[in-house]
Order: sequence, then structure tokens, then C-alpha cells
Amino acid sequence: MSKFRSTARRCLLKGLSSISPKMNFAYRYYRVLGRKINLKDPKGFNEKIVWLELNRYKDDPLVIQCSDKYRVREYVEQNGCGETLVRQLGSWEKVSDIPWDELPQSFVLKWNFGAGFNIICADKSKLDIPEACKKLEKWSKEKYWLMYGEMHYSKIPRRIVCEEYLSDLAGENNSSPDDYKLYCINGKVMYILVCSNRKGMHADYVMYDRDWNLLDYTELSRTHKERYVNSKPPAMLEKAIEYSERLSKPFPFVRADWFISDDKLYFGELTFTPCGGVDDDIAEGEWEMGDMLKLN
Repeated sequence: MSKFRSTARRCLLKGLSSISPKMNFAYRYYRVLGRKINLKDPKGFNEKIVWLELNRYKDDPLVIQCSDKYRVREYVEQNGCGETLVRQLGSWEKVSDIPWDELPQSFVLKWNFGAGFNIICADKSKLDIPEACKKLEKWSKEKYWLMYGEMHYSKIPRRIVCEEYLSDLAGENNSSPDDYKLYCINGKVMYILVCSNRKGMHADYVMYDRDWNLLDYTELSRTHKERYVNSKPPAMLEKAIEYSERLSKPFPFVRADWFISDDKLYFGELTFTPCGGVDDDIAEGEWEMGDMLKLN
């Protein structure tokens, strides 16, 4: 997509959300999935996620807290999962408050709202600090929620968080580790999406059920089944399932994201509207997943 088209698309989506988040969802749903969204009697998984955002999640104080990468830590601690939290090295309200000289040689900086606002530093001696400050300042002005109509993000007080760099998870050339995304439906883990080979916002996606049976919900699962059908689950998966269900109890749906090493489980985040409520990566599972998600 050209830079002009990308900018025009962003302006369109943000404009729709400014008028009505419902218009944003309806437009994207039709463009991505090729059919009109049904919010009066939602059946599909994406429809139900959008319904939850518009009717409950956008104003739910606990959803807002748990979408905050800073304040979610308190919720994780309260639910007995504190040992999975990555060590926090500091937090600040403004970019100018960051004490760069006091930060360790490796660290991760991120804004606490939205997604993709991260600086992963494996070696501070190679970090262009002025450029990093410029990025953080630019991100601080983003109205992230307008892009996909996820209004619960608009209520998060902005804060920069610094966390420990997890060298035991870093891949070759400090690449992103595999990300295990556990779909919790009405308090139970039903699906596990494995995200690997991440490059920016793009990655390879393969989905399993909670018993680690490969599902053909993603394109990669269907086209390269022989590569994944006999793969072994990570050693800490049962603990990830237990903790995900503990954290998901108050919510009809939430996705709990984890990083897993051989003998250690790291909490990533809680996500309430995957792909902004319009997820075509799991399109083949749309109706079965929708049947499982019960709305009050």
C-alpha cells in the first residue's frame, strides 16, 4: 500500500470513529470479511466482539484497567499470577522524564495504551536516543482508539513503562519470541493462537484447541498442516491455561497473551478486541467460535 493510500485510509477510519465507532466497525467488517455486520443478533465471533466493545467494554472500568499496560500489573498480582510479570524498571508520564543514563544496557520501553508503541533495546550503546525520543513523542500524540473504534483505550491515562529485556526469549538477531495467545471464552481457554516470525505488525499464525490439536482456522494451518500437526506444546502451557482462566473470569471474552521459555512463563497483555474486532486471520473459525461465546 502506498504511503498516500495508507494515510488516506487512516484518516478515513479515524473520521468514521469520530462520528460513530459503530460506523468504523461496519465499514471495516464489510471491507475485510465481505458482508454486512449484524449487531442486532450477532452470530459470528467478530460480530460478538464488536457487540461487546460497543455495549460493554468501552465503558467497563476493569476492561480499561486491564487494557492499560501499566495498571494491568495490579490486576495480575491480585489474581495470584504476579510471578509471571516482567520486572518493571520505571515509569514516567513524559518522554523528557526518562533518565536515560540510569537505564541498564538492555531494556524495553513502551507506551501503556494501544499496540506497537515499543522500543526494544538490546544494547544501549547502539541506541539512537534522540531518535527514540522522537518516536516516543510522536506516539504520545496518537489517538490510537480512533483507528479501529476501540474506545476503551481512550480512557487510559498515558504513561511510559520501562521493563526488563528478556534475553532468554530473544531469538536470532534479537528477533521477537513466539507469542502464545489464549482465547478465553466465558472463562475457559478454548483456543491457542501461536504467533511466530513477527515483523512489525505481521507474523505467522497457527491455531490449536486447548488440547493442542491443530485447527484449520488460519491460512498457515491449512496450507502447511504437515509442518505443525505434530508439534509439541510448550512445557508451561498448562500453567498458562490455568492463569488465563483465572484472569478471564469477569469477562465474556478476553485474550491472554504470554511468552513461554523452557521453564518460565511471562505475562504479555490482555486483549479484548483482537485486530480491532475484525480478525480475518481466523476467518475459518468465525461461526464455531461465535457459537461458543455467549452474550448476556
